Amino acid sequence: MIDTPGVVLIGEDRKRTRIAFTAASGMIAPDGKHYGTYRTATLTVSAPGFAARNLTIANDFDGIAEMRKTGPRLLSDDPAGPQAVALRLAEGSDRARLDAVDIHSHQDTFFPDAGRVVLRDCVISGSYDFIFGAGAALFERCEIRSRLRPDPRQVTGYIAAPSTLVTQPFGLVFDRCRLTRDPDIANGSVFLGRPWRPSKRFADGQYGNPQAAGMATYLNCWMDAHIATAGWTEMWYTGRDGNPRHMVQPEEARFGEFGSRGPGASRWRRLPVLSAAQATQIKSLAMSQLSWMPS
Repeated sequence: MIDTPGVVLIGEDRKRTRIAFTAASGMIAPDGKHYGTYRTATLTVSAPGFAARNLTIANDFDGIAEMRKTGPRLLSDDPAGPQAVALRLAEGSDRARLDAVDIHSHQDTFFPDAGRVVLRDCVISGSYDFIFGAGAALFERCEIRSRLRPDPRQVTGYIAAPSTLVTQPFGLVFDRCRLTRDPDIANGSVFLGRPWRPSKRFADGQYGNPQAAGMATYLNCWMDAHIATAGWTEMWYTGRDGNPRHMVQPEEARFGEFGSRGPGASRWRRLPVLSAAQATQIKSLAMSQLSWMPS
């Protein structure tokens, strides 16, 4: 837990300097309760001015072994499932910066849920909603690596699951990134993203926050062939009526891409490609939100 402003972590070696822990949402914590997604994070930041460079932050929960179990196991769509956060930027975090940092897990790897963060030349790996949250994050020249899901009943992967509030213009922006994959991941099996509408307690009950309209954009990114032709897909949430299977369509979120290239780029996306003017506007907006950052 980092709750002091201005903490900087500098590693001696990007691969060998590791901050790691092993916990999944469905595992039992020392207090006898399930960890739950939020408590699984290897590193949680709740103060402004955090920075890290030249190191790895990992949640070493073995998601592949869990998926290969033939008996009872943690299921991805269960709240007490294999969610295993490596890095969480929580309430109080802002103006964070990560340079040459590897962030590894399987499900729910990187959770920028508050404030602003810039990631440059980083590697983020995972398989299922592995970059998610309500914060504002700019990924520059990062590798976004999809990991294998050896589950015959559930093989689809998802990269981004933003829950950006409608009052916030800037969510997850991937600029000049490379979308890569582990061996044996099927072509067309990973979606660019889906809209997350997390539950929130209101006067009339607890249900998916209607103010969550996720924002995610890919600008001038290279994509391998594992990216699904449709690009984007729907996601379920709990409605005011208590039904947990209401669906948010990608058209209800703020998703887009511009200048995609590589075997995973496609003109047959579910959503239209952004114009050059729209892409420039998004990049300018992101940079204005990050005016505190040195170039």
